[in-house]
Amino acid sequence: MNNADQIHKNVQAIMAALPDDFPKPKCVESEESTALVWTWGKYRSVSVNVSDQNHLAYNWLNGTDQGWGWVTFDGMKLPDALVAEIRRNLRLEVGYF
Repeated sequence: MNNADQIHKNVQAIMAALPDDFPKPKCVESEESTALVWTWGKYRSVSVNVSDQNHLAYNWLNGTDQGWGWVTFDGMKLPDALVAEIRRNLRLEVGYF
């Protein structure tokens, strides 16, 4: 399996592992990775970089607050830290609205 095929497989696994209440992200592709990007307004977004490996790099912007991290994806379940970060930054927490 070449790199592009593995990246596509990893993206499909991540999409299948997303919680049901998550909006679908935009996919931005390059030769070496694919970014899954959630944007909510002008100053709030989360981006997850998917490569041919099982490591996911992510970054987020929430107003003037920003950050980044690395997690390992087992191919089945998104790491809790990443899910929590997406929920927090896109305001998908239970009881937010």
